[in-house]
Amino acid sequence: MEGSPLFLDTTVFADRLFGGGERARSIRALLANRPVVSSNYVREQFRATFLRAAVLTYNLLLEKGDPLEVIRLTDNYSFFTTGDGVKARKILVTLLQNGATDATDKLASLERLIEFDMMRQFDTMALLIDATQCCQCPDDPVRDENGFYRFKKLCSIADPRPCVIEKFWTERLNELSNLAEADRQEHKQLANTISAAAETIQGNPPRGRRCFVHLSDAVICAEAEQGSTLVTSNLRDFVPLTRIMGGKRPAVSYALEGRSR
Repeated sequence: MEGSPLFLDTTVFADRLFGGGERARSIRALLANRPVVSSNYVREQFRATFLRAAVLTYNLLLEKGDPLEVIRLTDNYSFFTTGDGVKARKILVTLLQNGATDATDKLASLERLIEFDMMRQFDTMALLIDATQCCQCPDDPVRDENGFYRFKKLCSIADPRPCVIEKFWTERLNELSNLAEADRQEHKQLANTISAAAETIQGNPPRGRRCFVHLSDAVICAEAEQGSTLVTSNLRDFVPLTRIMGGKRPAVSYALEGRSR
C-alpha cells in the first residue's frame, strides 16, 4: 500500500452502498492500494443513522407491504424524521436500482443489509481508532416474535453512555476553543456546531444531541490522524471545520460530488 492513510467519514460508508454504481466505483478507485482507517465514533454514527434508517424501512415495509407507499411515507413525520426519511428513501431507491422487484425481495435485501453488509464494511479497516469509546447503539438489531426489528439508540443527556467524550474534548481544548470562537455569520452552516462548542467550553456536557448531532463532524475532524487525509463527500462542512479548528488538521479530499446525509 502506498501514500498517507485515508480516514473515512460516515458519508463514504453510505455512498459505498447507496450512492449508485458510479459513486461506488469512484470510491473503490480512490481507496485502491491505500491504507484505510476510520473510527469507532464513525461506526457508531453510521449505526445510529443509516442502520437505524434501514431498520425503520424494513419494519414499515413489513407492515405496509408496498414499497411505493413506504417511499411516500418517507416525507411523513409520523413515520420518519427528516434525516431518517432521506436515508430511507435513498436505501429504497438503491434497492429498486439493484433489481429487487417486489416487497419480498426488498425485505430480503434489507435483511442482508441490516445483518451483514452495512456494518461489515468496518471490518476491512486497517485501523479503527477509538478515542471516544462511543457506544450510542451498543446492541445489534434483533427480531421480535412478529418479525419486526428492534433497535435502540440509547445515548442521551438524561441517560449518558459510559464513553469518554469529556476527556476527548479536554485533551483537544485548543481545537474546541477555536471552534467556539468562530464567527457564526461567516460560517452560517456551522452555527449549531459553533454554539455546541461554546456550550461545552462553558461546562455543559458534550453529550446527547450536542455530541452526536451538533459536534459530530468536529469529533470526526479531531479524530482523524495527523498526516492522514480525511475523505468525505460533505465538503461544505468539513472544509471550513479543518480551517477553523487549526492545528495540523488533515487535508480534505473530494470523494464524490454531493452529500449522503
